[in-house]
Amino acid sequence: MSRLSVMAVLRVAFLSALVLEFFATLSIAMVAVYIGFRLYYGGMNFLPGFFVLLLAPEFYRPLRAMGAQHHARMEALAVAEDVTRLLDTPEPAILTPCRPLAANPVREISLDEVSFAYQPEQTILRDVTLCLRCGERVALTGPTGSGKTTLARLLLGLEQPTSGQMRVNGVDLRTLDPAGWFKRVAWLPQSPTLCAGSIAEILRLAQPEASDDELQEALRRAGAADFVAHLPQGLNTRLGDHGAGLSGGQIRRLALARTLLKPADVFVFDEPEASLDAGLVAHINALSADLAREHAVLVIAHQPEAVVGFDRVVALEDGGLRLCSA
Repeated sequence: MSRLSVMAVLRVAFLSALVLEFFATLSIAMVAVYIGFRLYYGGMNFLPGFFVLLLAPEFYRPLRAMGAQHHARMEALAVAEDVTRLLDTPEPAILTPCRPLAANPVREISLDEVSFAYQPEQTILRDVTLCLRCGERVALTGPTGSGKTTLARLLLGLEQPTSGQMRVNGVDLRTLDPAGWFKRVAWLPQSPTLCAGSIAEILRLAQPEASDDELQEALRRAGAADFVAHLPQGLNTRLGDHGAGLSGGQIRRLALARTLLKPADVFVFDEPEASLDAGLVAHINALSADLAREHAVLVIAHQPEAVVGFDRVVALEDGGLRLCSA
């Protein structure tokens, strides 16, 4: 349904832009024809006619821009509705004052009949029960839009469940200090974001005190050491917003290195096969197997064949969770 909505919007946008461009071009052509006949029959001097002809495109520029301004207005209205809805959302209630997470490693994260809805009438997850333990690698599969990324965001503490409980080592996640929990989890999103800055600065967002040797080790583990070494200034090479200056595969490998650099107890990889880089997918699968020896690892996958060899494979269907293999 979302694809049909997008195509309907694009169809209106293209047609309206075409119509406005057609009439603007036709109007300029009519001015040019009128001036041409006047010049041919001596009814107008050359310089005034030439001057008017130069001004004609500028005169009709607002007509061409009207379509873009109209669509910008529609986008602004849609965003305004989302912002208003967000501002009207009440703050989640805190059960008890936040307390720091114990220094001992995270051994288990459990979801007990967790449900989640962005809107009351739009339930994404229903009564999901899942246990993620240190020392195992769990794959989460399901069709697009089934709620896989939403479940990952719940595990990461970026969203709060509508009902049910999430526990870390038996303690309710909502009672723990969010900043302390964020230090224990590492996430490789489907579309990583790299801010403008040097490669070293981008990597140190995960571990500000990391040395250059630790950065190089993270790059080596992510398979990014070779291309970084060939950059003009190595770790000091500056990139633009969103990793401008690198290819898509290089951006994902750099983001993977940043994820590995973080001293986390829980690692979440969101659809690594979405990069369309078979080598990177195999590399992440091998890394996840290595990480699962001492950490809890969750890999979100769209294709079932991408999760062969995992300790457990669970699938999300219609908001519910079912075990595929163990």
